[in-house]
Amino acid sequence: MDMKFLVISDIHSRAETLKLVPEDEDLACICLGDICAGDPTGSGIAIDWLMEHEAICVMGSHDLPVVDDEALERYRTREETLRREGRGNPDLFRRFYNDALRVRNGLSEAQLDFISSLPDLHTISCDGKTIHMIHNSLDTELNRTGNRIVNTQVARYNFDSPSFTGDILLVGHSHIPLAYRMHDGEITETIFSDTGSIRLVEGRYIMNPGSLQRIRSNPRHNEKTKIFQGEERVSYGILDLTESTYTVHLVKPR
Repeated sequence: MDMKFLVISDIHSRAETLKLVPEDEDLACICLGDICAGDPTGSGIAIDWLMEHEAICVMGSHDLPVVDDEALERYRTREETLRREGRGNPDLFRRFYNDALRVRNGLSEAQLDFISSLPDLHTISCDGKTIHMIHNSLDTELNRTGNRIVNTQVARYNFDSPSFTGDILLVGHSHIPLAYRMHDGEITETIFSDTGSIRLVEGRYIMNPGSLQRIRSNPRHNEKTKIFQGEERVSYGILDLTESTYTVHLVKPR
């Protein structure tokens, strides 16, 4: 099993940013979902890249409606509910519906098969470590932060989840490059405002590489993420189990 991993997430069809990640044969690739978005060409290129690199991937919230009718219909139902109740942003869910349908109709059969094959949760063992991978969260209370792990409270829910039986949980979804460490009941938060590393010492970890589409802020649930408002950079992670480090790279697309 490989000991060093390129960790990417939330491409959202912006396949040109894959040129920014290192091409290193010693790096195994992990993708934490949301490969697809409204552009079938970019989505297809990203899928082909992941297949070529034999990436370990999990299903993203925007990937599932591309291949699952029930998930696609939930967008329409959500739109109708918000319009009826006069709240929220129903046009957003109309756009999500149209985007997913456009990608579905634009991908090849092999590309659709690839997306259909993705699990919600994947676990590997490496160098005595058990690594879980999921797009969003192990916490089933979706209303906490839109199922995004963006603060220590929601991180604690995940650390306490019966599904978190391993050492490391890799997540995407929030587009925020961060890490949480739990040791002796205490949680430490690291938000990567620039390229930087943490050393993996005793304890368990939740780590998010950010996004290859764009980094976002979520000050409603974590005031510290205001630093990413207007951010133009994208990000990816390198998990090195040999050196016991996790490094996040923030790069500006050319």
